[in-house]
Amino acid sequence: MLAGSRDRGLIGVRATAQAMPFPPRSFALVWFHLSIHYGDWMPSLDEALRVMDDDGRIEIWTLGPEHYEHSFLTGWFPSIAVIDADRFPDPGRVSTYLANRVPLVSVTHPIETVVRTAGEWIPAIEAGFVSTLQLLSDDERRRGIEAIRRQYPDPSEEIAYELRFTRIVADGASS
Repeated sequence: MLAGSRDRGLIGVRATAQAMPFPPRSFALVWFHLSIHYGDWMPSLDEALRVMDDDGRIEIWTLGPEHYEHSFLTGWFPSIAVIDADRFPDPGRVSTYLANRVPLVSVTHPIETVVRTAGEWIPAIEAGFVSTLQLLSDDERRRGIEAIRRQYPDPSEEIAYELRFTRIVADGASS
């Protein structure tokens, strides 16, 4: 990603969300897109609040139980819901944590529908396009892929997948 940013004329910085190498109040927007579950989320939010300017915003796009308990992947890979329940912080706890620190917090639940053919989905699943797939046992992954192939034998058949996001927005003092 750092090389890709250089190729695009951007400045990339390697750091963790819990220890960002920026001065206080450096950014109008701090964005977590399917990443708040990497590392300890409370220090990540404390650090985001530190680098957010006074009128800034923190946007968190994450997944909660309404997504991973009903994800189409759980039909083939039952462990996904259990693994994700352990990995992703509860969105209610995240929004409450922020509400105790900034004046305005809102929570919405946008839904994005992704449509791909079975021939596109299977290689993506085999490659672990969702990080939780990489945490499954080899046996569960193999059995799930076999079940998908049985259910969708035609590689041109379209499969629709709903991403049920939880979007948490925390706005600074003047917002």
